Amino acid sequence: NWERRPLPQTQRHYALTLAWCPLAIVRILCSFKLIAPEEVRLMVMRFGSPSVPQGWDRDLRGRVCFSSDMSNVLVQDDPLGGFGGIQGAYAENLWDNESEEAQQFRQNLTRPDPKVDLRSALLQAVPSLLLTNQADATIAASATEDLFHHPTASRTLASLYAA
Repeated sequence: NWERRPLPQTQRHYALTLAWCPLAIVRILCSFKLIAPEEVRLMVMRFGSPSVPQGWDRDLRGRVCFSSDMSNVLVQDDPLGGFGGIQGAYAENLWDNESEEAQQFRQNLTRPDPKVDLRSALLQAVPSLLLTNQADATIAASATEDLFHHPTASRTLASLYAA
C-alpha cells in the first residue's frame, strides 16, 4: 500500500526499482538508436498540474495506437500480443556483444512504426500533458540528451548483468 507513510525500507527499495527499470530500458533503446531523440522528446509530459485529467493513463493506453498495422495491436488477454517476448540468450548482454547471435538479436528487435504520427496521436489523446511551448521543449531536449550516451548505457548493462 503506497498510501501508508512512512514507507518501510523494503517498499522504498521496490519503488526505486520501479522507477529505475523503465529508465534503464529507455536508455538502452535510445543509445542503440531504436528510438530517435524527437520521439523521446514527444513523450516527455507534464504531470502534477491541475490541468492533468483524471484517467490520463487510460486515455493514453486506450486512444493511442502505436502501430499502423492493426494486427500488431495488443489485445487485453494477451499482453505480449502474440509475440512471445524478445528472443535471445538468457542472462547474456547481447547489446554490447558483436557475435552473430547478438547482431541478429538487435536486428530483430521491433522498432517504432514510421507511419505513426506520434505527435498527432498524443495531441488527440492527452493534449494537456504535452509540452507545447519552446522553452519547455528546450528543457526536455536537454533532459533527455543523456539517454543517448552509449557509454552510460553500456555501464548500466554491465552492472545489471554482473548482479
